[in-house]
Amino acid sequence: MEWSLLVVMSTSTQPRRFPFEVGRQWLAGRYESGIEAVGPAGLHQATSIYSVYNDEKCYIPLPDSHINRWHCHFCHEHEGAWLEDLKSIRGTFLNGEQTLGKCPLHLDDVISIANCKIFVTGTATINPAWLAWENGAVVELAAEIHKTRDFARLPILGDRLQNAGCTDIDILNHCLDQHKDPQRCCVLDLLLEPQSP
Repeated sequence: MEWSLLVVMSTSTQPRRFPFEVGRQWLAGRYESGIEAVGPAGLHQATSIYSVYNDEKCYIPLPDSHINRWHCHFCHEHEGAWLEDLKSIRGTFLNGEQTLGKCPLHLDDVISIANCKIFVTGTATINPAWLAWENGAVVELAAEIHKTRDFARLPILGDRLQNAGCTDIDILNHCLDQHKDPQRCCVLDLLLEPQSP
C-alpha cells in the first residue's frame, strides 16, 4: 500500500497530497517553502534536524499564523511511521490527543494543527477477483461496516480478503489493527470505490 499525507486547510477547498513512502521525511510549518522557513539562521544549524530541509521537496507548507515555522516532523522508516511535534506553541494533536515526543502513525490517523487537518491515507490496487469472491462477500461486508461504522468487524473483513486471495500485507494488517476507533478507513474506501456511480 502506498502511504500519503492528505492536507486539508479550513481556508482552502483544495486538499493537497504528499507522498509518504518508506524513506520519506517531511517537515511541516507555516511558510510556503522549506527554503523560506530555514532563512539565514537555519544555515548555521548544520547538525540539527532542520538542516535536511533546505529543499522544498521535504517541506509541507501550512500557511497559518498559528502554526510555527517548524511545527512538526513526519518520518516513514522500515520500522514504521512516526510524527514528532517540534516544541510548537499551540501543539500537534494526533487523533484528538496532544502529542509528546515521537508518536507512531497508522493509516487513517488524523493530525490536527491549528486550522489544518492532515490525514494519513493509503492507496493500493484492488484486484477485481477479491471483489467478486463468494458473490461479492468482501464488498458486502465492507459496505455494512461503512454504513454502521462498526469498525470492530474489520478483522473479519481482513479474513475475507485473505480468503479471496489478497496478499497485500498493509491491507491485511490494517484490518487487524485495533489501535484506535478510526474516523474513516482507507481500506473500506478502496474496496467501495469501484462500486461508486
